[in-house]
Amino acid sequence: MFYHLLAPLGKSYIIFNLFNYISFRAAGATVTALVLAFLVGPPVIRRLRARKVGQVIRAEGPASHQGKRGTPTMGGLMILTSVTISMLLWMDLRSPFVWACLAVTAGFGLIGFLLGRAAARHDPGQAGGVRESLLTLAGIGRWALAAAALGLIAYGVYQLVEARYRRIDVA
Repeated sequence: MFYHLLAPLGKSYIIFNLFNYISFRAAGATVTALVLAFLVGPPVIRRLRARKVGQVIRAEGPASHQGKRGTPTMGGLMILTSVTISMLLWMDLRSPFVWACLAVTAGFGLIGFLLGRAAARHDPGQAGGVRESLLTLAGIGRWALAAAALGLIAYGVYQLVEARYRRIDVA
């Protein structure tokens, strides 16, 4: 959004020309995501502690890990939220690579959310991995697994077509 609003002003005001450089926008997005995570983090952690969404540690695990019992899980939600907002603010939204990166990030975030939810609601002794976690959730697990597989297949087909028809001029 900043790119679309401020980069055109670079023709009139030289300072705004910085928004045409991806390195500047990447640094701005990094700082924005960090600040958002610092601002959003404490309230999210308090809310998770209040709801008792905590880490489950198996009894047969190392004694040093027992201190982690009750540590809030789902902290990835605040990280994904801050990264997504930061990307939408700083990147060129016309680029398909931005949307592909955002989709992959959201997909992995969904998998992490489903795993965290499954770990919080089920017996950790019966853990079966990513596939089992996705399949045990009420209906959405199978669809999420199928969507991930279709996404990988579509991306592979896209890469094959692009490699076949793209012309690269070497000067």
